[in-house]
Amino acid sequence: MREVPPSTIAVSYDGTSYSDGDTFPIVAGSNRQFTCTTPGVKPAANFTWTLPTSITTDQPLGSQTDAPNSGDSRLTDSTNMITVDIAGTPATAQLTCGATNRQDGLTNTEIDLTVTLQVKGKA
Repeated sequence: MREVPPSTIAVSYDGTSYSDGDTFPIVAGSNRQFTCTTPGVKPAANFTWTLPTSITTDQPLGSQTDAPNSGDSRLTDSTNMITVDIAGTPATAQLTCGATNRQDGLTNTEIDLTVTLQVKGKA
């Protein structure tokens, strides 16, 4: 089996999975965890996260796990999780996760997803 590039991608926050273009609320604060997943790839995917510096001082690298795909053990399900501190302003911000498993030396993502965070102040 040759390379199988990522064809689907999802971002999860607080137990809910979101698709490209989705908007969801988030409370400002520390240690907010986001997960990006792309299933059924070969080899494992590499991830890139982008979050505006106006909302966080970190540009997250993430913690990666790769597991055998449940439907085809020759493939891998790649997951990357970031933990960031989210500022109370601005009121909205875009979070992008991109994935690639290119073997040609290029680093641009093959698939990405952008969600909009509606930031709420701490209660």
